[in-house]
Amino acid sequence: MTIHYSRILDLSHPIQMHMPCWPGDPPTEIKKWATPAKDGYNMNQLTIAEHAGTHAGAPRHFAESGISADKIPADNLVAPAIMINVQKEAAMNRDFLLSPQDILAVEKEAGVIKDSSIVLVKTGWSDFWPNESKYFAVDRDGMHFPGISPSAARFLVTERHIIALGIDTAGIDGGQSREYTANKILAANNVYHLENLNLSPLLASHLYVFVGILAIADGSGSPCRVLGLY
Repeated sequence: MTIHYSRILDLSHPIQMHMPCWPGDPPTEIKKWATPAKDGYNMNQLTIAEHAGTHAGAPRHFAESGISADKIPADNLVAPAIMINVQKEAAMNRDFLLSPQDILAVEKEAGVIKDSSIVLVKTGWSDFWPNESKYFAVDRDGMHFPGISPSAARFLVTERHIIALGIDTAGIDGGQSREYTANKILAANNVYHLENLNLSPLLASHLYVFVGILAIADGSGSPCRVLGLY
């Protein structure tokens, strides 16, 4: 596969202390381990959950028989992508869920999503990072952020045969989900997902995406750096 590009966009958030963390997950810690004055070199000790910050979720995350992070094929880490922009809808409804009808409407303008593509859903939630209060918007009803409906996930997997699905929020299923059905649909079909993406710089609908997943043995996911190639 030959890719011609003239611009590279970083679609990731930096790994840092005190970044938004899914409730109950271990916090990210970065500690100074060695310094030039003491040891002759710099090195930090990093403690981080597999699903912290910008990260990929392997099918193993929601399916015991699903492939792990180290088994995701390299061919699926560099692929054509299409961005679906739902910022207007999400601004009016923080619990907005992408539907198959929304996808079909985008395809009328951008063309039908090709097999083995990565789909990126831009909700505008990148603008709230790293403000945890705004990013999760927790109230007595739980968390509130946009996501992808189970029907849309099923459509993308069965009708468009995607290899990955990403979003710029904390979860594919949206903040109000308790069953994580969209995630389970992806996992059952060995499709990985990307969460906490930084899609603010992404304007054009079509691009290529590189996903730098760590090959964690038997991993359910991995922090990663995601690059968009125009």
